[in-house]
Amino acid sequence: MADIDKPKGQDSGGDVSLSVDETNKLRAQLGLKPLEMEVKEEKAGSNKNPLDYLAMKEEEEERKKTDELQRKIEEMKKQRKVASKVMAVKGLGEASDGEDDIDNAAKWVKRSRKKHQALADKLAKQLQEQEEQDAEQAKQVLPTACPDSQAEEYSAANLAGFKVAHDDDDFKEGETVILTLADQR
Repeated sequence: MADIDKPKGQDSGGDVSLSVDETNKLRAQLGLKPLEMEVKEEKAGSNKNPLDYLAMKEEEEERKKTDELQRKIEEMKKQRKVASKVMAVKGLGEASDGEDDIDNAAKWVKRSRKKHQALADKLAKQLQEQEEQDAEQAKQVLPTACPDSQAEEYSAANLAGFKVAHDDDDFKEGETVILTLADQR
């Protein structure tokens, strides 16, 4: 122990006062573990670091206000976007530009009739195509029942020998009745 230095911070009363660095040097000479210089943070709610309930409540209220403001801002942005879309569309009283320019009511009526006629022609064409497709499907499903040559020759004579199996008394006004044919051949 002769090589250990005497502490420098000795008072006249015999008390020793050393800094942490000096204490660690002395502990290293003695073979002891040095003191930690880091300040450890205590857990929230411990005796050394008590919870501040009022501060926590204020922070929570502030966070709720911030979230509410953010939500309102987003809602206002959406409303502004919708309003801009609505304002971009021309109203009934506003004149349109370009080829749809309408000077007077007569031109508007003429153009409307052309559009209506074009739409009607398109619809008629679609219906005609649908009927043709249905006829082709019927021919594929029942090729023997309705060959093309017999379909054209079908007439009232083909119904000869058939009799309606209902009397006139069975029919009442305003009532729907399904008729059945009876073959007497």
